[in-house]
Amino acid sequence: MSLLTRILQQTWRSVEFNTNFDGDQVPTAYADIACRFRYNTQLQSNDHAELVDTNDAIVWFEPSANIKEGDIGQVDGKYWRVDSLVKARRLVGSTVVFLKAYVKLHELAVES
Repeated sequence: MSLLTRILQQTWRSVEFNTNFDGDQVPTAYADIACRFRYNTQLQSNDHAELVDTNDAIVWFEPSANIKEGDIGQVDGKYWRVDSLVKARRLVGSTVVFLKAYVKLHELAVES
């Protein structure tokens, strides 16, 4: 049981895709993973930055969750791509306490 287990009340539906001959993304496998999902509601920027790269949401997972950068999942009826993944550790020790994923809205490449 991790530090965040009791608040992971939402579900990240991890989706694996294959790309067909036409370039469409075809879902091939699903896996449900407990998470905590939050939309980003404020733009945080540095006045001296030349480029502000923001994420659309943040998702927290158990430290043992099968998540990596580039993964695509579904939450709240939308698809999200993991842009970056942080392995949170305490100040002392090397044990991962939880995973924190910064995600961006992902549009599937499908035939219309």
